[in-house]
Amino acid sequence: MTETLTQPFDFHFSDLKVISSAKFHTYQAFDIKNNLPVVLKIFPHTPTTFPKYHNEKSHLLSLNHPHVVRLIHAVDTAPIPTETEWKAISYLVLEYAAHGDFFDVVSKHEKMSEILARTFFHQLIEAISYLHSQNVAHLDLKMENILLNQDYTLKIADFDLSQCLDSDELEGQGTVDYRAPEVKEGRCEDFIAADLYSVGVILFALFAGTVPYCETEYSNDGSGYEDLFRLFNEKNALFWKKHSRSLLCLDYFSDSFKELINRMLSKDPKNRPGIEEIKGMKWYNQEILEGDMYISAIEEYMKKI
Repeated sequence: MTETLTQPFDFHFSDLKVISSAKFHTYQAFDIKNNLPVVLKIFPHTPTTFPKYHNEKSHLLSLNHPHVVRLIHAVDTAPIPTETEWKAISYLVLEYAAHGDFFDVVSKHEKMSEILARTFFHQLIEAISYLHSQNVAHLDLKMENILLNQDYTLKIADFDLSQCLDSDELEGQGTVDYRAPEVKEGRCEDFIAADLYSVGVILFALFAGTVPYCETEYSNDGSGYEDLFRLFNEKNALFWKKHSRSLLCLDYFSDSFKELINRMLSKDPKNRPGIEEIKGMKWYNQEILEGDMYISAIEEYMKKI
C-alpha cells in the first residue's frame, strides 16, 4: 500500500493527509457527508493486519468515555484500486484530535510544568481506570497513542493490540521504550500492572521531556537502555541524579514524584500500585489545573518553541 490513498468510487472523504505510516497508514481527512474532520486508519486484508482491524473495532464499539478516542464508523471491506488490480481493505473512521499526539506535542514544546503534567496524568488515570472497568487492557500505551483534541482534552487511541483482561496469553509486546519488563520477556500475567507501567513511563516523559530509559538515546546498540534500567533498579539515586543533571537542575524531581515513579516502574509487577493506591499517593493529590486556569496554562505551553 502506498502513502497516497487512491479513493474508491464510494469514498466520501477529501483533503487526505498522511499522519503515520508506521504500523498502518493513518490519514487526516474531511468527511464530506458528515461535514467534519476525521482520522482514517487503514487495514489491508492480510493475515496479520485484518485480525487487528476486528480487534480494534470490537473494543472501540464497547467503549464510551471522554478520554478515549471515539469510533465514528467502521467499514469491513472496501475496494481500493492499485496500478494493476483492486485490493480489499478495511478502515476505521475515528475522532480527529486537532493538536496531534503527545510525542509531537512534547517534541515541539518540550517538557511540561509539574502541575500541567499532573493534570494530564489525572486524565490518563481516569481513562485507564475506565478501560480496565470495561475488561480492556490497552497494552500499547505510549506518547504517540495519547492524543490532544481541540479542547485540550486527552484521548487514548490505537487499540489494535488491546486485549481483554481475562485473555489467556499476551498476543503483542507494544513499543519497546514503554514495555513493562515482563512484557518484554513475553511472560505477562497481569495486564493491569503492565498498562500502569506504561502510564508511569508516559508521566515521566511529560515532566522530564524524555522517557526514563530510551533504546537509542544514549547509544546506538541499545546499551543505554540497559544501563539506565539497571541504574533505576539497582542504584536508584544515581538514576535520578543522571536525569536531573541532563535537565540542569539537581532538585528537578520532587521526592513525591520519585516515590510515585519508583513504584509504577517497579520491575516486579506485584510491587506496582493499583489505580486506587496511585490516587492516594502524595504527588497525585497535589494541585491540578482546572477550568480557565487549565486552558490558560496549556495555551501558554503550546506557544513554547
